[in-house]
Amino acid sequence: MHDERSGICDKSATERWHGISEWEELRSLASAIKEHTLTHLDEYLDQFEANARSNGIHVHWARDAASITRSCTASCATNGATSLIKSKSMLTEECGFRHYMASVGIEVIETDLGERIQQLDNEDPSHVVVPAVHKLRNRCGRSILTYDRHRP
Repeated sequence: MHDERSGICDKSATERWHGISEWEELRSLASAIKEHTLTHLDEYLDQFEANARSNGIHVHWARDAASITRSCTASCATNGATSLIKSKSMLTEECGFRHYMASVGIEVIETDLGERIQQLDNEDPSHVVVPAVHKLRNRCGRSILTYDRHRP
């Protein structure tokens, strides 16, 4: 079912993209922007940090998954937090963030609907963009309706 639904999403997107007359030009532009950004990533990250700090945001730098989880765990402990709200992030998926935080007693609440559905079913996302692509609509409804606030 996952492959079938992913194929439908991919086919639909491809049809829409090829319906745009300047598709190849836009694709080349996007590729150039990505290449430029990756080439100058250190500069953009410094710029982001400066802007974030000027808005009162504390920026944490991490070298690896362990650094990320340590930093977040320490921040939660410092602030007495037992739960946190997380936006969609492939980085946190790659680091096993949600599972790690649960193992140290911090509840993570997903804000992305697909990620939340998967969380309520205690499952990992099945697709990068559409995390619950393999589930039927009526199955997602049961996940949400049977949510128990104390469920890990």
